[in-house]
Amino acid sequence: MNGNALRLIKLFYNGEAIAKEEFLGAIVSLILSKDIFTSNAQVFDYISEVFGVSYLPYLARSRTLMAARLTRHIILFDKKDVSRHSSLTYSYIMQRLSQEENSEMINLSVVKGKRGSALSNMDKWIDGILKEEKP
Repeated sequence: MNGNALRLIKLFYNGEAIAKEEFLGAIVSLILSKDIFTSNAQVFDYISEVFGVSYLPYLARSRTLMAARLTRHIILFDKKDVSRHSSLTYSYIMQRLSQEENSEMINLSVVKGKRGSALSNMDKWIDGILKEEKP
């Protein structure tokens, strides 16, 4: 997870009153970021669970469509709604990250092996192309 995702999580955790505009920007950034939600289906589940909004399944094909629809919903929030959904978002993300960390610890060695060989193969491939281009 990169620094931007961690900053978003800290924003929700802060516990202080957050402006609706800042909350809206953070939610859209969260939806569009693939660091926390790797698939569109996960974003779709997050929206339905945290915000209690259900959309037609075709929206799950596009993160931008989901963000736009949720933005329309969030614009109607007052300060209490923003605070409540901010804490719900933090709880949801932390629960999800703890589940992923447990599964990542099991598969850590397999992932490192695959990435290492893929990167080395890519380096060899690029070196081969560069050597062919030189006259």
